[in-house]
Amino acid sequence: MVVLTKPSARSETPSAGLTDRAGRARAVWVSLAITAIWAAVVLVSAFGGNIVVSGGTSDAGGTTTVPSGIPVAILACIATVVVAGTGFPPSIAGRRSGEPAARHRPLQEHG
Repeated sequence: MVVLTKPSARSETPSAGLTDRAGRARAVWVSLAITAIWAAVVLVSAFGGNIVVSGGTSDAGGTTTVPSGIPVAILACIATVVVAGTGFPPSIAGRRSGEPAARHRPLQEHG
């Protein structure tokens, strides 16, 4: 006699990724961290001063002015990549669990 049973819903869902509660909570915290990074960029750009470099090597001895939001935004881009790459589960990054990130894949020969 053969008995067929329906698998439970828990066994059908993978344990990694956004399907479990811890994965969803982690994704929310990572998203909030990235939002805070870019909110800081907006605040520094709006209310921060300028970076003024004077007495350069030029003959005129003039000054160079750079808005402070520019270097902060560059660092925020780097921080966003790092936080997203380490914080989000592999399913968000578009790869299967256990598969290396795209930048670590070996080059494939065409032809």
